[in-house]
Amino acid sequence: MKYLHQKGDTIVEVIIAMAVLSLILGGAYASARHSLNATIQAHEHSTALKIAEGQLEKLKYLSEQTPIFPATELPIYDTGLFSYGEAFCVSDTMQVVNPATTGTGKLFAASATTFASYNTNCKKTINLDYYLTIGRSPSNIFTVYVRWDNIHGTGLDQVTLAYKLDK
Repeated sequence: MKYLHQKGDTIVEVIIAMAVLSLILGGAYASARHSLNATIQAHEHSTALKIAEGQLEKLKYLSEQTPIFPATELPIYDTGLFSYGEAFCVSDTMQVVNPATTGTGKLFAASATTFASYNTNCKKTINLDYYLTIGRSPSNIFTVYVRWDNIHGTGLDQVTLAYKLDK
C-alpha cells in the first residue's frame, strides 16, 4: 500500500518489471537468432546450388567438345575409366576427375557422416568446404551431388541436380 508522501517503486514492482523485460528481450533474441540461422542456411544452399549448376554447365560444354559415342559409353569420357555408378567431377581446368584413379571410388556413401573419405580433388571451398560428385545412369541422366557440413555442425546438407544429356 502506498501513501501519498511515498515516492518510487517497491522492490516487488521492480522485479516484476525486470522479469517482463527479460521475457521480451529473450523472445526477441531467439527470433533474431533463428532468422540469422535461416539466412546462413539459405546462403549455403544457394552457394551449393551454384556449384552444382556450374558442374552441369561444364558437363554440357565437354559433351559438345567430344564426338558422339555409342550409348554404352559416356559421351564426354573416352578413356574407358568411367562406368555406370562410378563417381566423377569436372575440375576448374575442365578435366574429368575420376575418383577411381585419384582416391576413393565413390565420393558419397549413403552412410557417410564425415568428409574423411571424400576425394579432395572434387572439393570447392567458398567460405565452407563443398564436396561434389557426378553420377551417370544408363539412360544418360547425370546427377550432381554437392554436400557440406550444415550450419549446426551436426550433419551433412546436400543439393542434388539431375540433367539428361542428349546429343
